[in-house]
Amino acid sequence: MADNSKPSEAVPLLPYLILFSQSLLSYRLPELDSIALVTNVPLVRPPDELCNLQSACMVVHLRGDEDARKLGSRGVLVKSIYELYGLGKTYDELHIDVQASRSRWAKYVPDASYALDILAPNHSVPRERWAETLKGFGYLSLSGRVDLKNPDVRLVTVEDYPPKAANVGVKAFNDLRFRNVFFGRKVCDGQRDLIKKFDVKKRRYFGNTSMEAEISILMANQALAGPGKLHYDPFAGTGSMLYLSAHFGSYVFGSDLDGRQMRGQAGADRIKHPKAGDGGISAAAESYRLQNRFIDLLTADVTRVGWRRGGILDGIITDPPYGVRAGAKRLGLAPGAVVPPNLKPTSFPPIQDYALPSLASDLLLTAFHLLRPGGRLVYFLPTVNDEYQPTDVPEHPGMRLVANSIQDFGKWARRLITMEKKRDMEGVEEADEEELIAAMRRLKADWEEAEMGKPEAARSVSHQDFRVKYFNRFTPVAR
Repeated sequence: MADNSKPSEAVPLLPYLILFSQSLLSYRLPELDSIALVTNVPLVRPPDELCNLQSACMVVHLRGDEDARKLGSRGVLVKSIYELYGLGKTYDELHIDVQASRSRWAKYVPDASYALDILAPNHSVPRERWAETLKGFGYLSLSGRVDLKNPDVRLVTVEDYPPKAANVGVKAFNDLRFRNVFFGRKVCDGQRDLIKKFDVKKRRYFGNTSMEAEISILMANQALAGPGKLHYDPFAGTGSMLYLSAHFGSYVFGSDLDGRQMRGQAGADRIKHPKAGDGGISAAAESYRLQNRFIDLLTADVTRVGWRRGGILDGIITDPPYGVRAGAKRLGLAPGAVVPPNLKPTSFPPIQDYALPSLASDLLLTAFHLLRPGGRLVYFLPTVNDEYQPTDVPEHPGMRLVANSIQDFGKWARRLITMEKKRDMEGVEEADEEELIAAMRRLKADWEEAEMGKPEAARSVSHQDFRVKYFNRFTPVAR
């Protein structure tokens, strides 16, 4: 159970109903907990094992409407939030519960304009039943005028139906066979409109690796973006992660080994994407009126940026390349290669392929060094479903796993990994930091040896050779 309240605060909590979008179900609880944390809302919700993600409804407890609006101001998976006056398995049970809570809703009866509505996720309520259902609430004795468009009070009945089975039409459902029915007053909407605002297709600058808006918003929430914070994307690309962190108030900057991606320099990509030369990330940030929160963009290898000190960032939020649309690269000669004798000091430095296990390890090391205690690393890790094990996610004694949310594509999935730098290090002595980093580097060296044809050097993780597996349709790869 998520409970962000302070024990010393004896504030009575009231029931509220959150109506969620039915997309990205495994992202729901991590986002809700994150926005409660970043908005300082003492949310109390059911424990994970009692949360039915197939239901669009969840009853939580908050201090009041202000807390509900704070959650609604950030949640992209939140459709709307209601002060809950009653619930039941049937309408008879609901009416008994609502009448018992008269002291909470009676103040809205005199003079306020109102609207009564019925919502039913996964179901279509027959129009002929609307009037009969709403008449059942006659005991409310609403005396104000009806205003369906902009009422002072919008009272809503929510019927919670199970998802319809595959290949079964909506009409095949038996009406009124819901799991629960709720009644309450609408307090606010969520942030579903942000998906349209930051739609990649409408963006001034985008590329073939640009992250879809809904996912970018979720990542910004997971990273606890907010006013005065400093967020960094080490694989900035076309800037999808930066815009949403900046939207929520963070100062942002990014880096990428290929500066053309960030600048929007016209080149081969210009053919595929007509907007590739329209000013890059800076121009898109200006179109969103976020340019004042963009610090800078660096053309750099994330492992060789040359940070002079650590513990300065509040969040690292990124979607590393894993070889499907763009391959990961880093500075340096490929294994076994030699420096050409004609290489001049002014030449561009050589680059080599960047194995995904090594990239993930480097990202974790970088995060541990750069993040403040309590700062978060949020990144995507592709995995093969038949091979995945929980131990595939890189670990560090100084980092805590907050969430591992899956977006399933059949044979493979991409996992949104959220890790937090421990505040008290939980027994990890500061003097041992160098030893921890050395151990991580030894593990990274093992992965690199495995990539060079020594499979016994390290256990194969599901994201090893991911590009090869992907384009071979995940048939076994001979090593």
